[in-house]
Amino acid sequence: MESEQLILIWDKYEQIAMHFNGLLIHLRTQALGAVATIVTAAGFLLTRSPEPLKHQWWAVCAVSVLLFFAWCTLWMIDVCYYSRLLLGAVNALVKIEKQSGGLLDLSTQVQKLFGVPREDATRLNWQIYAFYMPVGLFLVCVIGVSLCQALHSG
Repeated sequence: MESEQLILIWDKYEQIAMHFNGLLIHLRTQALGAVATIVTAAGFLLTRSPEPLKHQWWAVCAVSVLLFFAWCTLWMIDVCYYSRLLLGAVNALVKIEKQSGGLLDLSTQVQKLFGVPREDATRLNWQIYAFYMPVGLFLVCVIGVSLCQALHSG
């Protein structure tokens, strides 16, 4: 394959990889912002509500359960779809860069720097789990505390 054709294909693949990377960044930051906003609003409304304390805790529990399921859904979309598309695009870039004989090497250099993803990689790295786990655990704790408070409030 000619160098010019290889560069054009590489450029198209690079644009695809950047597109998926941008989607993931937006998905994660907007999801984190949404959870923070909802938790803050729920906390504010909890302190201002004239409802009995027992009803407030049931409301917190319900909102937390809904947020937890939404967070799990976002995690599944990220891990099972968008991250795999990004991984495939990067793997294709590395393959093209190998064919270029050293002419193109951006993704190869990034791969060397971070050590992932390998060309044959099919599993995602631990950082994606490190992003989703703390919020998921926080929501599980809020569900547990609010449920206990609702059951033991007078």
